[in-house]
Amino acid sequence: MYHMEEKLLAIVTRIESAPIGDSDKDHLYVQVRHALQAAVAPVLVSHVPKDKLHELTHDLSSVTLDRYIQLIAGVVNAEGVMEEIEASMISVLGEIDTALLESGV
Repeated sequence: MYHMEEKLLAIVTRIESAPIGDSDKDHLYVQVRHALQAAVAPVLVSHVPKDKLHELTHDLSSVTLDRYIQLIAGVVNAEGVMEEIEASMISVLGEIDTALLESGV
């Protein structure tokens, strides 16, 4: 994941060194967080076993923090999932980098 970390660090460095106010920087960080969440969530959901996904979506009372953690841990530990997450995040970080460059940040 070194490549992903480099991209993220470059974005953080660019935002921190930008001649904009702290509230604007905070707003940018929130946008980055949302973009990364939007990149990772579909990958995770696509690997949740269909029976577990059906069970969770049809019985919200069965969703506990422990169960959610177990579900996500099981998905993340599945073969190839982390690579898929990394590829999705690298793509989004590339888009963020381009948008920052285009906006002068």
